Amino acid sequence: MIYRHTLFVVGALAAAAALVGLIVSAAWGWGVLALGLLALLLWHVRHLSRLHRWLANPLPGKVPEGEGIWDEVLAALHRLERESVKREQELADALARMRRAAQALPDGVVILDSANRIEWCNRTAEAQLQLDGRADVGQNIANLVREPEFVEYLEAPRESPVRITRGQGVALSLRLIAFGQSQKLLLARDVTQFERVDAMRRDFVANVSHELRTPLTVLVGFLETVRELKLDPQRQRDYLGMMQEQAARMQRIIDDLLTLSALDAAPPASSETRVPVRALVERLKTDAEALSAGKHAIRMNVETESDLLGSETELASAFGNLVSNAIRYTPQGGTVTLSWRASARLAIASPRPVPPVSRERLRSTR
Repeated sequence: MIYRHTLFVVGALAAAAALVGLIVSAAWGWGVLALGLLALLLWHVRHLSRLHRWLANPLPGKVPEGEGIWDEVLAALHRLERESVKREQELADALARMRRAAQALPDGVVILDSANRIEWCNRTAEAQLQLDGRADVGQNIANLVREPEFVEYLEAPRESPVRITRGQGVALSLRLIAFGQSQKLLLARDVTQFERVDAMRRDFVANVSHELRTPLTVLVGFLETVRELKLDPQRQRDYLGMMQEQAARMQRIIDDLLTLSALDAAPPASSETRVPVRALVERLKTDAEALSAGKHAIRMNVETESDLLGSETELASAFGNLVSNAIRYTPQGGTVTLSWRASARLAIASPRPVPPVSRERLRSTR
């Protein structure tokens, strides 16, 4: 566009110079042409100088203004500069959103380059791996996380994550994911609680297996005795009674397991449900009398009229287990007392629900 305009101006100057040469003289014609070309050259040099100074320090919104054809050229450059600034702002906003999202993740996130140098990490990764999000940028992560398993994993990544231990028994699962052309994403997850729960589940299964094996062994032994030996009726009744006791023991274990499974799968009960304490204790007293079958004296002592916030079914189940244990382990002829009272520390009403265990006491008197 500029060269066309320049050729047009040069052509106009040449025509004007030729006309002056015909009218006045050839010398005047050449003089007019020289002066016109010099003015045109100075005009272009002036605008090129402005453009050069801006390109040396391209400040946003400071594109120089022009005249004539240069006004169109510099205006197009100004529009291009505004679009570039807009795209950069959009990219900066997208990067900021990505970093805020990564900061909100419960897992640690570390961005590494091809040489395993840290480019960025979130606060969770800083806490888990003892990193400094600013001071450690550019550092090789193998120099900061000196775990032999992790260093080996960095040198030869694999599909399965690597497990390392960081201070005070914190277990971390680290996984390396390649993305882009040469970058890597290191994800760190705290698996301490998961491993503890898994260990508790294994111990629980082992304990349950042990608890079931004992009554089963007794049952099998009595069955073999009854089948192979000729026993008098009284001895048979004794053996059958002990077998029934062991079978009831297994039934209680299975019932407890079913209750635990139901509590684990059920949604949390509303904390706004009010459970009348007196009615609950009276229900427990009735159950205790039926379970005791007249072998114990069952007493009830409710000192304060108050309510609990929680699930009536779960409260009855928890307290019922205590009552059952009191009946089972209190000698025949003993007294089992179901008492309720509010301690002095909890005499003042609180706007938040108070856990029932801290406000009740079931005791057995032998």
